[in-house]
Amino acid sequence: MVRSVTVVGGYNTGADTGGHSESMTEWSCMKCKERHPACWGNCERYNGQIEKYRDGVKTAHKYQKALEFEDRGQIKESIDLLNKAIYSSPDDVALITKLAGLYSNIGDLDNALVMYKEALKLRPNDGFLYVSVGNIFQQKNEYGKAYEAYAEAQNLMPDYKYNYINIGNVEYFSGNYNEAIKNYKIFLQSYPQ
Repeated sequence: MVRSVTVVGGYNTGADTGGHSESMTEWSCMKCKERHPACWGNCERYNGQIEKYRDGVKTAHKYQKALEFEDRGQIKESIDLLNKAIYSSPDDVALITKLAGLYSNIGDLDNALVMYKEALKLRPNDGFLYVSVGNIFQQKNEYGKAYEAYAEAQNLMPDYKYNYINIGNVEYFSGNYNEAIKNYKIFLQSYPQ
């Protein structure tokens, strides 16, 4: 005898029908694990989707709590929660960049850079991530690397005129005053009074 469960709208009603039912829905049962074709594959898919949903809810909760800790000035606790959330959702660029920003805000530029580079692995064509990497290198007084990051951002986002200020600043701090002025002028011409 094959045990089947009545399913209504994708939810297990718990009713035992006493045998295989032709009326089982697409999702079929979640518990029987019998290899009858009506439900085996769908049960596995459904359970996988439920697990992804639960993980997403847990991650969102951790993210929200991390924001609350940050608002209260409890940065270490916020960083700890974001690290846990990233462990659960390693491909979530928003989590990664939030953690990078927190590291940057507390002066842990090395960890901030690691996180931004992780985000770039996931979104290599995100010009704003390159701007963030450039900002970190600029704070570390590594102007050549900052220039490279800003230049890549400029290639990816040619209409983002504020990047000319970034490049101009790097040129200025590197002692290339004429190049700095050139970039500042390009920015100013983009925004006439």
